Amino acid sequence: MLQGEELSDRLLTPPVRVAVCGRIGVGRSTLIGALAPRLAAAGVAAELVETPATNDPATNDPVGARAVDDCEVVLYVLTDRVLDSDRRWLSGLGDRLSLVVLNKADTLPAGLPAGLSALPGPVLPTVAGLGRASVDAAALSPEDRALLHAIAEAGEMPVDAQHFVSAGSEQEQAGRRSLLERWDLYGIGCVVSALRSWGSGSGGAGSAWAGDDAALFARMSQWSGVDAVVSRLAVLADRARSLRVDRQLRELDAEAATGTRRDAIERLLATEAAGLRVATVLDRRHEPRTSGAAVEIAGRWRERAHAATDTSAWRAAMDQHRRYAALAVRLRARETAPGA
Repeated sequence: MLQGEELSDRLLTPPVRVAVCGRIGVGRSTLIGALAPRLAAAGVAAELVETPATNDPATNDPVGARAVDDCEVVLYVLTDRVLDSDRRWLSGLGDRLSLVVLNKADTLPAGLPAGLSALPGPVLPTVAGLGRASVDAAALSPEDRALLHAIAEAGEMPVDAQHFVSAGSEQEQAGRRSLLERWDLYGIGCVVSALRSWGSGSGGAGSAWAGDDAALFARMSQWSGVDAVVSRLAVLADRARSLRVDRQLRELDAEAATGTRRDAIERLLATEAAGLRVATVLDRRHEPRTSGAAVEIAGRWRERAHAATDTSAWRAAMDQHRRYAALAVRLRARETAPGA
């Protein structure tokens, strides 16, 4: 018989498994590389599982089907077109928790791919390469910073890779190639636009940046669209845990109703730690959108921790306190970023 802490651990501690699916070449690996560290930083316990790719997702692939069945959430990645096989595969998900991402949005021609509006649920555009770059990027070198300022001051807007490199002096061309390899034209264009928007008075383009690489990378993350995917996955992960809880509680209620171990089950469900951790999922319907709201929620969880009468309940409440405190820091950084 499970004890209260063991039950809540089994229901809520294991990460939610997210199947990342799609055709060959849609950028699933890059998207996973951009999402994984952000999910961890956001306190979202999720395991991203890259399923076998295929040119026809609707093909009956037992390996891929098992991988999807073993997951609680499905993230489907598209790029420049929506095929009949995509629609068939997505319609086969039924009411499963799912999310569709339109990756490589910076390469799309004018307008969205035909058939996108017919897909179930919202479709989130992303540029996973830019999102991954903002994760992998080390602090900008003085040479990078000077070059970006020069490009912004000159009013240059990169539209072609070859022209972007050749537009610089012989000394600049190596630096331009390096930026291009790391950020692509889309990323460079976003950064240059930001530097111009941050410029003020005699400080020139980017004067409000003041070398704050963290603020720049935060903006890159927003431009990539990956932050929106993280927010949506956080909601889906909460729902997945709610389904775990509901399923287990129904089973326990049914067992208790038959008289089998009724007293033991009722004692299990009444334990403080189990109650707190189940409430974590059932009560968390919407994520706060402002740092002030996140701070308020973090404070409530800290009060619950102080009121806890056993170690398990204290740990459960403190986990939530730390989660919302970290969220408050991230929201505050966005609210105070130049140009926000």
